[in-house]
Amino acid sequence: MLINSMLMPRLWSFTNLSFGKVISKGKKHSVICCMLLAVVWSFASILSPGVASATVRATEPFDPRRIPIELQAWWLPNFGHIHAAARLPLGQVVSGTLKFDVRIVIHNNPSHLTSLSIRDEGSRVFDARIDKDCPYDGSEAATCVFNVPVSIDTTKLKDGWRELRIRAKTTTLDDNTYFNSSGIPINVQNGGSDSNYNRYCGNTSLIGRGWYEGFDYTNAIIECVPLEPVSGEHTFRVRAQKSSGHLTVALDKTHFIPAVGPWPKQPASQGQILFDQDGNFQKFFPVKVDTTKLSDGWHSLAVTSTGSDGAESECSYCDGEINHPAGVAKIWFYVNNAGTNLALAVENQSPSVDAGPDQTIPLGSEATLQGTVQDDGLPDLPDDVTMAWSKSSGPGTVTFADDSAVNTTASFSQVGTYELALMADDGDLIDADEVTITVTDDDVTSTPSDCTPKHSKRRAHKCR
Repeated sequence: MLINSMLMPRLWSFTNLSFGKVISKGKKHSVICCMLLAVVWSFASILSPGVASATVRATEPFDPRRIPIELQAWWLPNFGHIHAAARLPLGQVVSGTLKFDVRIVIHNNPSHLTSLSIRDEGSRVFDARIDKDCPYDGSEAATCVFNVPVSIDTTKLKDGWRELRIRAKTTTLDDNTYFNSSGIPINVQNGGSDSNYNRYCGNTSLIGRGWYEGFDYTNAIIECVPLEPVSGEHTFRVRAQKSSGHLTVALDKTHFIPAVGPWPKQPASQGQILFDQDGNFQKFFPVKVDTTKLSDGWHSLAVTSTGSDGAESECSYCDGEINHPAGVAKIWFYVNNAGTNLALAVENQSPSVDAGPDQTIPLGSEATLQGTVQDDGLPDLPDDVTMAWSKSSGPGTVTFADDSAVNTTASFSQVGTYELALMADDGDLIDADEVTITVTDDDVTSTPSDCTPKHSKRRAHKCR
């Protein structure tokens, strides 16, 4: 299967939040993108409906560990919308630290962007204060773009299927809260107990949620997001999740978005409207796409559910229109009708292992081992990685509570200095890292939070 031979995900380290703004009038777009370090000028262009979408470059290789998704919230016609895009291992196994970038877009939206948070079905696992405005007076289109690097320690989540909810939150001119959210299934496996979760199509579906104060969520769902390249005629299944007054399905449709952080410039595209009807479509129905009429590479599919209820908003350019909330789920899928062997440009990378910080503990107590393991999903999916703790050196016996769990505890039979190794094997490559545990006969404890991880003894080699 093509899915078993793709590129390793890029892991973006924390950087300053990037920002860009576009103001457009008529057919001209002047772009001012101040990323704290650079100023970028860009111009919009129009793509034909059959040309690949550019939130990911059309030529960027397919990587099942970095499925591009986007969720949007709309409050129309007066308050534009909010986007939040990310590349994630949707519907797949994750462990250790999960790193990715979130691109936030504020388009024709005079709201004040306050924060980006990521939740695990209620509990907050990431929070970034943003405090940015995107001025808009109704006369000229305006687009502001931000990039936020995200790092989530999945060892703090319950094992099993979890739902990540990416939420970009704003406050409107009339002091109402307005945000988007998502339903992104991931399978957390750090050696703990499982949790129950089922979100359609074997947990490979995306939910896009829009929320405006005083109204319920307005949600759209794309079922069975492709986790491998598609060809020929492909059928998507879509619906509104909550009460809706209108549903729209669009192919490769977008306004202009400037480059920011790791995200390339996204030219405007008129795209194709595949479905556009009034009604409360809460049952899944098929939408067929003939991919032979599309260029090979990345393309997008967006489902918009618009609420039937609405209200007026206060702003300088409002004329008493009734605004309606809407939620959007948007995915990118990779077309490969040429039958290109995507494995030719791909090489498996060894797992990345961190055995955690050194510790000092008294004899008779246990060391809490906090390792992390991250893998590229190759050569097999989901992440079929074997992990094992062992004693490399030390004077006595070491007993592990669970030597196959990345996070576990260890007890020691006598005082001394011990080197413990955490090994990860993806079936082809191995990586290992060591941690030093000093066991004393004094009541002295150095907890993991007092130390910093070391990597000087990390090693990797090819299994034969």
